[in-house]
Amino acid sequence: MESWHVVLAAILLFLLVIAAFSWLIDVTGSWEPARSEIDWRTIQVPPMRIKLQPNPGIRWLDADFVERVQEYLQLNRFHPLGDFSSEEMRTVSPDFRVEAFWQPQHCVLAELQQTSAKELFVEFTSVGEAEQTYAVVVSSPFQLDLSPKFNVRLLSKDELYESLEVFYQNRPTDRPFQSLDAPRYVELFQRFYAEGIDWRIERGGLTADELARVVAFEGGTYSDELLSAVNTAWRFKYSEFLSANLRASFRVEYFISDDEWNRIRYRLVFVHHKQLLWQVFQTWEPVYACVNNTGDNEAYARHCDSLRSGMDGKAPRQAFAELNEKLGQLRFKPYGQMSSPIAADVYVHPRGPDKAGNYLPA
Repeated sequence: MESWHVVLAAILLFLLVIAAFSWLIDVTGSWEPARSEIDWRTIQVPPMRIKLQPNPGIRWLDADFVERVQEYLQLNRFHPLGDFSSEEMRTVSPDFRVEAFWQPQHCVLAELQQTSAKELFVEFTSVGEAEQTYAVVVSSPFQLDLSPKFNVRLLSKDELYESLEVFYQNRPTDRPFQSLDAPRYVELFQRFYAEGIDWRIERGGLTADELARVVAFEGGTYSDELLSAVNTAWRFKYSEFLSANLRASFRVEYFISDDEWNRIRYRLVFVHHKQLLWQVFQTWEPVYACVNNTGDNEAYARHCDSLRSGMDGKAPRQAFAELNEKLGQLRFKPYGQMSSPIAADVYVHPRGPDKAGNYLPA
């Protein structure tokens, strides 16, 4: 009964990617960067995790169409599960709303999803062995790839009712009655949204074809530089999310006393393979500068560029370990390792900097 939410998560991610790129165009006025290289830090990324909260009385931007769908659901004995919004969505998509319905006799979930004035989806998902999702694309062509294991048919407004009649005619008549309440729906939505994010990250982010379709929909121009910047932004956001979760679970896993926790809590460093090498260097360089920057900033910058080049192609954990050896007595002190939510090396940052900008051994 649960895997249909991976489809839902992929559809929702499409809407959020569109919303994020709309934001970029609004801010910059153009897809063409002012500099020769796009700054990935200016690209907005969907939240890595979301929570749904009840939000009765949704203001639908396409109210006439939504009202017709709601009437159809009522006639076909769908039970309302509730209206929901998400605080995590506000930055990327302030108009994000979800309304969910459940048909227990046919085991069908219906959802209305709105992310902005431009995007509204209606989904009918058959739950069972021969799962199928009918995603009704109201105003946006579907631009992101879906896992090939899901059978998704995209419809227009005009195709909705005819296709649903065929859908119901082909439903098994001996399906067992299944219940689904609002708390369970929220739990599934959040879990499979997370799995959808993880799947896309593990796949390497957006493909060139996906991004080309998205920017064409928004009236922009594709470039390899843009693809690199977008996927770097996704990797950075995901890395920060993992690091925050490592920090949150660290004390529980290591049974650290209050005194020890107060001593090291702000000096803990987590290094894992999802980090960018840029993040590794940003953590390490301030300590290195304390010893090696003698005041000739240009010479020091060239020296750091050489060190960065030497780390190209190396895994973040290996790169940090090698850079750490260059710090001598100011090395980050190895503290341990963690395995969840991702394998990571844990270090304690040297003490400082003091008022003079100096560090003391960890």
